[in-house]
Amino acid sequence: MVNYCGVNNMRLTNLRLIILLIISSNLNSSLLAQTSISITTPNGSIVPDTYMLPEFSSSQIASLNYQIAVTYPNASAQTSSSNTYNCHAYAWHITEGGSNVWLGYYTATAEDIYWNDESYIEICNDQVGAKVSYSSDNHSAITTNNLGIFKSKWGAFPVMEHASNYTPYNSSNLKYYIKKPSIQGPSQFCTTATYQIPNLPNGATVTWSATGSISISGSTTANPVSVSKSIDGTGT
Repeated sequence: MVNYCGVNNMRLTNLRLIILLIISSNLNSSLLAQTSISITTPNGSIVPDTYMLPEFSSSQIASLNYQIAVTYPNASAQTSSSNTYNCHAYAWHITEGGSNVWLGYYTATAEDIYWNDESYIEICNDQVGAKVSYSSDNHSAITTNNLGIFKSKWGAFPVMEHASNYTPYNSSNLKYYIKKPSIQGPSQFCTTATYQIPNLPNGATVTWSATGSISISGSTTANPVSVSKSIDGTGT
C-alpha cells in the first residue's frame, strides 16, 4: 500500500514524476509489516492509526531529496526524506518531543483527536508556536517566527520550510491551533501570590474574579495578576 499525507490532492502537473518515483521507491518498504504503536495527546487521549514504519534505503532517500529540490526550488529542505514519519506526526507529536511515527496511515482524520479532546484550541490567525491544519487537504504544519512561513513534512519527502501556499497541498483553508491555555500559580499561599495564563493567542483578553478569602490586587484584566488575602481561609 502506498500511503502519503495528502498525496491524492497533489498537483499532478508538477509532481507526476515524483509520485511515480515514490511508488517505485516505497514498494519494497510498504510490503513490510508496519508496527502499531500507541501515542497520546497532551490530555492523555490515544491517537488512533499510528504506526512505526521501516526506513528507505540511502539511494531512495537521495533520489527523493533530489526530486523535491528540483520541483520546489523556493522551499528549503530541513531534513532528509524519510519513510518513518509524516506531516501529522511531525507537527503534532515529534515537535513536542515525540519519536518518529506515521500518524494516520490508513485514515485522514487521526490527528483530529488533538483538538477534539481540547489539548489544542483553534485560534484565528497565524502566530508563532501554532500548529496548522490544511483543512482542504490532508496535511499538517507548524508556524515559524516569520508570518506565512511554515515547516512541514511532505509525505515521505523532507521536512520543508516554505510559504504557506508554496506546497503540494491545497492551502485554501488553513486552521491554526495552540495548546489550550491553563492558569499557572500556587495551589495555596499565605498573603500574596501571582497567577497568569501564558502563551495567550494574539488579541485574547483575560478577566479574573476571586471568591472567599481571596481578592484581586489591582486590575482584574492584568496578566499576570496579583491576588491577596487578609484572613485565613479558602477561596477560588
